[in-house]
Amino acid sequence: MNTGISDTELTTSTVDRSGDVFVGSNSGGDIYESTDQGAGWSKIATLGYPVRSLFMGGSD
Repeated sequence: MNTGISDTELTTSTVDRSGDVFVGSNSGGDIYESTDQGAGWSKIATLGYPVRSLFMGGSD
């Protein structure tokens, strides 16, 4: 689902240990987070350049 995501060029995703999902945008450089398995999304950052990959560190 894309409730809360206006960008249509999502290029990467990752999931943390608690099950939160993160996706990155190619066009706007936005990063979105879902805490409910993708039912709803919140923008948590805008980088201003394409997000090519996301990863979680050992401590999330």
